[in-house]
Amino acid sequence: MDFHHFRLEVRDFKFAYSFFRGLNYECSETIYDPLQEVELILCKSDFQPWVELIKPINDKSPINNYINKNNEIIYHICYEVDNVEYILNEYFSMTKYKLSASQNMQYYLTIVLFHFITLPVWD
Repeated sequence: MDFHHFRLEVRDFKFAYSFFRGLNYECSETIYDPLQEVELILCKSDFQPWVELIKPINDKSPINNYINKNNEIIYHICYEVDNVEYILNEYFSMTKYKLSASQNMQYYLTIVLFHFITLPVWD
């Protein structure tokens, strides 16, 4: 498993974009994602972790729940794996976490499978 990127949700790209460009990140053009009602920018570095910047474009965006409570928040981390089935069956079967698949989508020319981990409910 290799670390790929972390997602930083922001209200506005201006400060975050300037910050990562100041650290010599190469940042993509803004990409519109109609599924999430957001805009995305992927910031890449040869020496630092990649960062996905994401901001809502309207009140319908599901990330507003997080942004309304925080000016910015790291929402997820993403790993690349060679064998998705192995990771799902072997790693997550050994944990107490419930894993459920959400969707497949083409993203930055890579197929990404999103999974949400629900923490167990303790009595």
